[in-house]
Amino acid sequence: SVEGTAPAVTDVAARGSTRSQTSALRTKALKVMLGDARVHLVMQREWENAKNARLRSDNVITVGAIFFGHGFAAYVMDEVGTAVDTDTVQQRQALFASLYALHICGVIHGDARVQNAISLQVGIVWIDFASTFISEEVSALIGNDFRECFKSVFDDEPKSEQIEAYMNYVGKKMSFEEAWQLLCVE
Repeated sequence: SVEGTAPAVTDVAARGSTRSQTSALRTKALKVMLGDARVHLVMQREWENAKNARLRSDNVITVGAIFFGHGFAAYVMDEVGTAVDTDTVQQRQALFASLYALHICGVIHGDARVQNAISLQVGIVWIDFASTFISEEVSALIGNDFRECFKSVFDDEPKSEQIEAYMNYVGKKMSFEEAWQLLCVE
């Protein structure tokens, strides 16, 4: 426990004990949060949000078991990826396409920054679901997700036309290519 500080979050890599069909060890990730009973509730909610979001979209990390102990809570994530690199147009497109895949399934991430997405062999998936909201309706919250993602990639606020283009794309009023022309920042 870290005395005198707010609960700390630490992501650590751990070797999984399960073997795949090829008998190779699978690497897993473990998210650990230190703190009191309040931390248990926060982690329980985040874990449940991730499980529910994964039922709707493949662009969500797969979570495994959750653990609670004295002064900590933790859960297992089935894949370990790398940070999303947004240096190229293709990588930025893949990130926004992954966010779109969440939104059309009714998953509003709530903290859709590039730091909460990881790159796996299968593509980009989202992690950290503490602020997630699931809804069947397209809402203004999707615009907030887009705004946070945009700011984290381009270090700037999106213009209202860019938010509108993304919302039109999610609402299926324009194609990805049309939307990308308005979203694109080089």
